[in-house]
Amino acid sequence: MMLLAAALTFTTLQPMETFIHPEKCNSVDAPLPSMADRDDYVIGFYYNIYLPVERQNKCEPELIEYFSKYLVGQTPEFLTPAQFKTIGRYALSYAPINAIIRDRLSPLTEQGLKEGKNIDEALADAQEQIQNNDLVSYRFALEQLRLLRDEEVNGSAMYERFTFLINSVEDCITNLSRLLSRAKSTMKLNYNERGIIGDQNEPSTVTEEEQHLARFDNRRKVMIQEIKNIRDKVLQGASFLALQEATPDAVVELKEDLKDAYPTWISFNNITGSPTELVEEEEVFGESSTFTSTLALSPELEVQRHALANLPSTSGIHQRRILGVEVVNTKTGRKFAIFTTHTEHIPASYHNTVIKVHEFVRDFIGENHDLPIVFGGDLNAFEGASGGEKFIQEMREGPFAGGVDYREGDQFFVHKSIADSTYIGIEGVDSRYKFKDGILAPNALDHILTKNVKVVCGTRSAVVYDQQGKVVDPYLQPELYQERLERRKTASDHLLNAVIFYNSEP
Repeated sequence: MMLLAAALTFTTLQPMETFIHPEKCNSVDAPLPSMADRDDYVIGFYYNIYLPVERQNKCEPELIEYFSKYLVGQTPEFLTPAQFKTIGRYALSYAPINAIIRDRLSPLTEQGLKEGKNIDEALADAQEQIQNNDLVSYRFALEQLRLLRDEEVNGSAMYERFTFLINSVEDCITNLSRLLSRAKSTMKLNYNERGIIGDQNEPSTVTEEEQHLARFDNRRKVMIQEIKNIRDKVLQGASFLALQEATPDAVVELKEDLKDAYPTWISFNNITGSPTELVEEEEVFGESSTFTSTLALSPELEVQRHALANLPSTSGIHQRRILGVEVVNTKTGRKFAIFTTHTEHIPASYHNTVIKVHEFVRDFIGENHDLPIVFGGDLNAFEGASGGEKFIQEMREGPFAGGVDYREGDQFFVHKSIADSTYIGIEGVDSRYKFKDGILAPNALDHILTKNVKVVCGTRSAVVYDQQGKVVDPYLQPELYQERLERRKTASDHLLNAVIFYNSEP
């Protein structure tokens, strides 16, 4: 059955000529070569690692089932405190609507099709029935959840957790049409193209071995393999690693895994703003599973100063922040600034996000307008009607005006299958990101911008893994690579991006 995060409406992919891409990009379908032995090289990685979702959402099925029982007229027992406190904000946001999609929208739509209705009529009728007949049960669920909240200490992490869930149910009741929009679009697409309503693989079609490999413990090992593979191409240079969707537990584990290559970590909890540490018992709702603002540095890079600021967080699911760190390269004596962020996924936030990012960068560099800067991360830039093109155009103005995209260096080394994409999605879920003749549909969620540096080249990797959890080389194992790539057997739903630049005058 299809369980979707239903808050966003994505437009149909646009033709290539309208897609978000730099004007000058010399893509080379070849592996990144070994770089010359130069002390002033720096390689900067930006990677949305896809949070350890199986840890945060371990009890999500129980929460969905809780709401499902209300839909059939039952008054179920709530989850135990131990179960409830493990569920992340994302699952808390979407459990109420996912129960409706699974138990009402899908079967009602299928019934309508059997009665001879077309897909649009079946979806419309299903939504009307839900609106008229099913939401009353959620109003009763609200009453029960409020009673449970009243048993908690006002202001405590558990009290706020109940409040967040209550708000999700209220949103489901008052904004049903908006929340169902993506699910309906996906159902229509799948029906027209494949003759089915559902969008996810049934669990029985995925082997236990593949499920095991998809867990973060194993994905993490694959990430490290590829980061080291690329890092080894620039042995004499310094390096930094900027991570998105790195939760506190992920940071602690990666810090240990990469302690030799990246001994210095600057990381802050996006909820509390405090240095990242493992949270066993929450004092602030969401602090144990939140995203962090995280940057790791190789031994050659020494921290001079850092700053952290809030960015627009319209969805209310994640607190968005931007981290700035000035470093000095001890091999060259030159300073440069690194900025990393993961901006809001709601397009209505684009313009305000640009304003806040520009303000932060200007304040950080002050009067030192010649300071080399590298800025990047997951900007959630969606093309077409969502306005991602304008968002990126605006972002490249202000303190980044005259700068260079990491794909605008002398060469951009990237396999042709992912040359115009930064996001691959999750197997069976993100059906809008398709392959045609082995090429992933273009998208540009992730970006790296530079200024006052000489970009030598850029590169991108899908970080595909085989059935033993080893990185698959697209040029040495092309058939296996393509088969695994199209099945989304990758270390993350995003792709690993890197820029190599001079940190001194060439």
